[in-house]
Amino acid sequence: MLYEKIGGSGSSSSSYKDIDNNSVDYVIGTHVLCSVGGEDKIDDILTEIHRILKPGGKYIFLEHTSVHDKNQFITSLLQRISSPIFNIIGNGCHFRPLWQYMEARTDFHINLNKFQAEMPILMMKPHIDGSLMKL
Repeated sequence: MLYEKIGGSGSSSSSYKDIDNNSVDYVIGTHVLCSVGGEDKIDDILTEIHRILKPGGKYIFLEHTSVHDKNQFITSLLQRISSPIFNIIGNGCHFRPLWQYMEARTDFHINLNKFQAEMPILMMKPHIDGSLMKL
């Protein structure tokens, strides 16, 4: 299983090196990219996912993000205030505009939904889900 090959959640993209190019039908990630090191690592992970996916293969994801709507002032404020603490208690998690990294890719067909998840904590409500299909 891919999960076993890359060592579980939050693994660095270097862990993908043992997986052959164009060899995987699906990669599934749930609240993974929010926990990946620095922001530069997000694109590295997406590049490695692209490398190992077969043509037509999909990366299916669910992620919490920074606010999608600039009118969500309170949520945005709470995310900025709590970010340093959440990074510690949330296993390295960050509130980031992850959809922007995905939309910038030209090597995937993107199917992306932005929504407010049913969460009891306001700052955790902004989410995205969807898939990136390798072209």
